[in-house]
Amino acid sequence: MCGICGIVGCNVEDNLIKAMLESIAHRGPDDEGIFHNKNIFLGHRRLSVLDTSQLGHQPMEYKDYVIVFNGEIFNYIELRKQLIEKKHNFITGTDTEVILHGYVEWGKKVFSYMRGMWALAILDKKNNKIIFSRDRFGIKPFYYHYEDNVFRFASEIPSLFKAGVKRSPNYDVIFRYLIAGIDDNGKDTFFQDIHQLPGGCNIEYDLVTGNIEHYRYYDLMAELQMKDVRNYEDVFDETISIHLRSDVLIGSCLSGGLDSSSLAGIIQRKINSNGQKLIAVTAKSELLENDESEIAKQVAVYSGMDWKMVCPTYDDFVCKHLDMLRQQAEPVGSPSVFMQYCVMEKASKCGIKVMFDGQGGDETLLGYERYYVSYLFSLIRKGKLLETIKSYREICQNSKLSLVSLAKYILYFGYKPIRKLILNKRFYFVKNNYKKQFFSQSKDYLCQSMDMMGLHYEEITKKQLPHLLRYEDRNSMRFSIEARCPYVDHVYVQNAIALPFETKVHEGWTKFCLRKLAEKVIPKEIAWRKSKFGFEAPEKKWLEMYLPVMQKVVNQSSILQDITTKIPDLSKLSLRLRWRLYNLAIWEKQYVHHINLS
Repeated sequence: MCGICGIVGCNVEDNLIKAMLESIAHRGPDDEGIFHNKNIFLGHRRLSVLDTSQLGHQPMEYKDYVIVFNGEIFNYIELRKQLIEKKHNFITGTDTEVILHGYVEWGKKVFSYMRGMWALAILDKKNNKIIFSRDRFGIKPFYYHYEDNVFRFASEIPSLFKAGVKRSPNYDVIFRYLIAGIDDNGKDTFFQDIHQLPGGCNIEYDLVTGNIEHYRYYDLMAELQMKDVRNYEDVFDETISIHLRSDVLIGSCLSGGLDSSSLAGIIQRKINSNGQKLIAVTAKSELLENDESEIAKQVAVYSGMDWKMVCPTYDDFVCKHLDMLRQQAEPVGSPSVFMQYCVMEKASKCGIKVMFDGQGGDETLLGYERYYVSYLFSLIRKGKLLETIKSYREICQNSKLSLVSLAKYILYFGYKPIRKLILNKRFYFVKNNYKKQFFSQSKDYLCQSMDMMGLHYEEITKKQLPHLLRYEDRNSMRFSIEARCPYVDHVYVQNAIALPFETKVHEGWTKFCLRKLAEKVIPKEIAWRKSKFGFEAPEKKWLEMYLPVMQKVVNQSSILQDITTKIPDLSKLSLRLRWRLYNLAIWEKQYVHHINLS
């Protein structure tokens, strides 16, 4: 796990690449390397996880090829064996060398063979091109700026600023965040002309012409049509086994929720034979109403884990949340991202270099309450009215939703005009022309898909998972920790989505197949809990106490002054809306060179 950066297409001083690397030093504190050849600069910061010796130094060269790579390829052992059979010789035990030899042997097809997470650049001197690639679902970040045939890239946006890229706000993205809470926009970012390479995509830079070609090498929906469905428990077990490959100490986030508890429980069962105890880290909330630490403790004691707890206080929030926001470089959805930040900080103090987490569990198995809307509509479309009524009652019995709250979910997520009306009223303080601009350009964000397969696809590739993976990456790498998310492994994802819907939503229970598995490794009453929180921050307490500071910061925001008729009184807004306004204002202070809209 590392940080990469580079500039292709113009000559620059070595100290510029040094500055880019210094800005991402936290991503790789173990080593640094630079490749420079004419107008090609490639930089790398290394966090040593596999073959921690100096043999793993990057940029790594082999024949006419050079690579800088951030990530982990979990099936590198299997690929290495295949390449040895094809007469390839290896001098390291790294997955990086496997990718390089794999590219020499298979060309661009190597990305289809790789199982893991990555963002990388391969200089192909033989064919006068550079290939930039990002893993299938975008677990690892890749940002770029392309202008006048010059391509600048980095693992994090601030590194691009060191390369002289302008930091102007992207107002279309700002409106989506403020009005709809969307903080990942596919190719677009909160900065104009700074883009991210979407998951499952490559870019090829032609070293002769300076032109770039952008293409997709992985299509989730196409893959689903070609795969047979396997037993859920077998696939999950094999996925975790392959993710456990590491030459350093591992740990796991443990919120007390179903996803993280199941994951940690299975990992502990697997490493028991070696006499190991999994270090499980939990964040305790100051508010009892959303604190799951006691549940996490039960899981840890039941499974025999080495349990660690951190309890972020209001003072911690005041002292550290600005560092967390600076590390994210783009606004985030809620203060709960800070809880994850504290978990990673605690893990770092425990000497952990690899942390497992449960991101992707809800998106692949339809775990959020709002997914019930699509499920019920799918029954109606099939003409199963009696089953719809029965399912409605079962959902209210086996989830935290009441009859009334479920009806509200259906109206809000199922009917675009109602959602638009509510949002229009809620954002009374935003100038009408900007609200109209948002509604005309963001139609796809106003209503979730009523097609279950389409909903899966949207949540995993566009609306939900991408921003969670961004939080995970920045928070973990802030403390030089590699985060692993087995629920986002493409083999697991494809199989989970292809499962019959009744194995995911059954008798009102979400994630039914995972619950059946979980009851074998964690306490049964926890496997069948109705409520879910995750690492939720005590927002009510923190944001009420911090309100005067938040109001002052919001009042000073030039961006918010531009887009509102009047800066609102935060005390009259919901907690989440207060946070969005405040986060935008802080982001502006930390990063933006302001441009007046008028």
